[in-house]
Amino acid sequence: MKLRTYLVKRTIHMMITLLIVLVLLFVLYRMMPGNAAAQMMMNPMMTENEINLVLVRYGFGRWVDYPGEYKVTNYQPSDIGTYNVMVTATGDDDQTDSFETQFDVNAPEGVDLIAPQILDIGLLSTPTIGDGLELYLMVHDEGSLRGAEVTMTAPNHVVVDDEAVQYTESFDLSQIANMTDETNKIYYYTGTTSDLVLGEDGSSDFQLVFEVEDRGWNMATAAMEFDTSTGLETVKLWNLSADILVSDGIYTYPEIGDSVSLYSMATGGTPTFSVLMPNLEDTDSLSMTGPSAMNEFDDNYVTTDNGLMMFQVEMNGLHAGFTFPVNSARAMPDAVDDDDSTYPLLSDLHVIAINSGTGVEIPDADYPFLLSDLKLQINATALNSDDSRCAEVIALIVRPDGTSTETSLSHPRIVEMRTMAEQFVIYMKTMLVFDFGTSYMYQRPSWEVLLERVPSTALLFGTALVLSYVVGISVGVLVAWRRGTVFEMGTIITTLFFYSMPIFWFALIMQWIFYSQLGWFPLGGVGGISPEGDPLHGLEWFSDILWHLAMPLVTLMILGLAGNILLMRSAMLEVIGEDFTVTAKAKGLKERTVIYKHVARNAMLPVVTAMAMSIGGIISGGVLTETIFSWYGMGTLLIEGTLTKDFPVVQGAFYVLALITILGNMMADMLYAWLDPRVQL
Repeated sequence: MKLRTYLVKRTIHMMITLLIVLVLLFVLYRMMPGNAAAQMMMNPMMTENEINLVLVRYGFGRWVDYPGEYKVTNYQPSDIGTYNVMVTATGDDDQTDSFETQFDVNAPEGVDLIAPQILDIGLLSTPTIGDGLELYLMVHDEGSLRGAEVTMTAPNHVVVDDEAVQYTESFDLSQIANMTDETNKIYYYTGTTSDLVLGEDGSSDFQLVFEVEDRGWNMATAAMEFDTSTGLETVKLWNLSADILVSDGIYTYPEIGDSVSLYSMATGGTPTFSVLMPNLEDTDSLSMTGPSAMNEFDDNYVTTDNGLMMFQVEMNGLHAGFTFPVNSARAMPDAVDDDDSTYPLLSDLHVIAINSGTGVEIPDADYPFLLSDLKLQINATALNSDDSRCAEVIALIVRPDGTSTETSLSHPRIVEMRTMAEQFVIYMKTMLVFDFGTSYMYQRPSWEVLLERVPSTALLFGTALVLSYVVGISVGVLVAWRRGTVFEMGTIITTLFFYSMPIFWFALIMQWIFYSQLGWFPLGGVGGISPEGDPLHGLEWFSDILWHLAMPLVTLMILGLAGNILLMRSAMLEVIGEDFTVTAKAKGLKERTVIYKHVARNAMLPVVTAMAMSIGGIISGGVLTETIFSWYGMGTLLIEGTLTKDFPVVQGAFYVLALITILGNMMADMLYAWLDPRVQL
């Protein structure tokens, strides 16, 4: 048979064998009782959504619509207050139906939603035209501050987009460490303006607005006006605050109907006081019960709404504000049912809290909802006149500040398990293209993880395989040819001793002698890294690899050598008595020629078979050897994958092992024809 014909036929045989191996792997790993096969692909820490993704990824299931008309979406509130939800369904005949509900979101007691208190603002230098002006700011906050900024409006004009406008500039203030009281949470800032310039009409009034923001993005403002002609502060609004108890990071926020003590200071005119509602439109006007020379406001305010309120003071065109939260104590609204018979028919509109990681409903969730890590699910049912679900359902969510978001409610999807036949087809497709999935442990494609380990295993076991067979064949030939001698007896006793020795015990003995007692070789590892952890290069890298390779290589070579010597000796003894050996001797050929050209060559056939079967070990590696010597190869990868239930890696490793074994057998068949003329391709 020609070589080309043989290779074609052998390739076909190899593909058939590979398919049989894949079928066997499928039977072993997939056709288990119940969901055992799918559970092998799961990590115990996976969420329900992650489990569904894995089931679909590996062909166990498919995404399908959840039975019924259930519509769902996820929503994550960003502010406290009352949210209004309006759901509108559009039917097949373009008719619409809608109804609405609402829900409240409160401030968690462990979250700071109170603005900083600006204790004082003022000038550190006398304002002079042509010079910069130095300013200061004192502020108190229970947390820590993000920064402070000042915006100055000057009387002079500049041209912007061909239009004359008043000149404004903004600049950051710098915290002065030696004047900051960390114990009492009082912070001191200073900054300097650019050179002051009078207005074209000679006006000399300058306005300053101070803005302070803390780490929770809460902001407070204060304002002042000064006259450069007199050097005096003419208007000043500052020290706005709300009396809200805080202890060890726990805030006692007021609820609707509670009384909150508000305080502020103002000079230079008659200020107006008010509370801006969360929608940023409506206000509650406040009156001073006891005005003073400083125009202090110190009175109680009974809250009428929940959300983020702003206590504000206005005077002479200047504004200062202080934000504080008010919580709700209302009960959860009931699910809304449609009260008409028109189509599309909406029903069962309700809002529930869900786990932000798993997407599963939180049973008995606290209400009002707390803002921290909050994720909500808005559910509704929408039917056409023929009881089919509506194709379009829209939710309009109006936030407490009046802004809104419109989102489509998507029909929920679940995973439906595939039939065993469907799983088999998908399994075969993925395995034939080496798509083993993603490693759970390394979070990378399993094929990449396998390829990363093959070189080190091939180096160790490939070298051990070649050396053990070369030396084993050579020694086996000599032992067989000198049968009955002391050399044969001594070799047999020695090889049987090592052949019966457990590899883990011999590896530990090697470590005890050459590492613990003599200190010649390292305990384990692959090498290539300096003691400081830096990668080595060139000759240093090569010598360090060999240094780490020595002990595991000698261990494998000695134990493998014993079996090879005995196998070659047995094969030689069978061939020595053959007729062609007697004929070769009768021809007067040299002894060496008879041994190596006639006897040894024919005795190699069983050895070649054993070698072909050993090729799989190059890829699979010796689990015990690599584990004991901490060799970064396939053996340790199989151990890691088994212990961590990294099923994609383990399955891929066994598949590659089977493929290499099949290729090894094909190579053995070709070697047969070269070694023995009686064997035809």
